Amino acid sequence: MTINNINDFSDYLGIEVDDLEKAIYKGTACGAWINWNEKEIRIGSIVEGSDAEFECDPLVFPFDSEDYEQALIWLEGETERQWKIDNPDMEDIAAWIDNLLTFDDKPDKLYTIEDAETDLEEHRKYPELFEDDINLWNVDAEDYMEAMNYNITNVWKSLKEE
Repeated sequence: MTINNINDFSDYLGIEVDDLEKAIYKGTACGAWINWNEKEIRIGSIVEGSDAEFECDPLVFPFDSEDYEQALIWLEGETERQWKIDNPDMEDIAAWIDNLLTFDDKPDKLYTIEDAETDLEEHRKYPELFEDDINLWNVDAEDYMEAMNYNITNVWKSLKEE
């Protein structure tokens, strides 16, 4: 569908123009914002727990509704990726550690909090190497230790026994 103005866009979504901001925010996992003028629509999002902000390319009137759908897919993907980088859970940290270490470097002795603190301190010296994976400044030693011990007992143990 060709969208020539904000009224066409609102009709396409089945939402009143006055309700677009709230509907876009509530209707996206990333809590996207929207603004528009007579020439274009802009859509973006701020990632909580992060300094990251993302904005789609402007949707300049007239545009195809598929352009809007693709912009939202891109925005949701980028914000989700950034969320995982800045707010990693134990599984994210465990996967990162597993990918970081070579087979021979994978320990088999359970980690202590001191081991985790030492590793994190060393890794944080080179943030540029990991900035696209996880934000190490948002990982505490306890979570790192838990992830490392998960890998040792549940992932690597069976590999080393083979």
